[in-house]
Amino acid sequence: MTLPRARRFLKNVIKQKEIVPYRRHTVNLKLQICKICFAGRIGRHGQCKGLGSSQGRWPKKSAMFLLDLLRNVEGNARAKKLNMEKIRISHIAVQRARQGRRRTYRAHGRINPFNSHQCHIELFAEERQQKVPRSRTRALFSRKPGLELTDKKQRKNQKKVTKALRTRE
Repeated sequence: MTLPRARRFLKNVIKQKEIVPYRRHTVNLKLQICKICFAGRIGRHGQCKGLGSSQGRWPKKSAMFLLDLLRNVEGNARAKKLNMEKIRISHIAVQRARQGRRRTYRAHGRINPFNSHQCHIELFAEERQQKVPRSRTRALFSRKPGLELTDKKQRKNQKKVTKALRTRE
């Protein structure tokens, strides 16, 4: 996804014009034991049509954090004098980080945990290069490296192909 499209998508998620499809972790396993109760399940929405899932949400807080991160990527790209329209997000991953542990003081001298669930976000963006069409003859007759030609006919055919390629070049 290109950088301008990613920013547009996240702004639309905040406005609830586009939805983020949820394909994994769509059911709360603790509540799945009770067959009658459907609590904990992610709701189905019509906006998910054509996205490979029927369930989705509009995670506003996450979208705002990612927009902030994309602003940072845009600033880095400007500093490197890259073309904004050609910048493409090639990889994004989110992992759980160490919990922030605090305590909250309750009535009657009790103390409860007050944890914050943080995460690490890694994002790789690169300038899209121009696609070069692959030579049709090379694609048809190229073989995997390390593949040994054992059959006599295969070796003979390989010689013919390499000879034909040399004459064309």
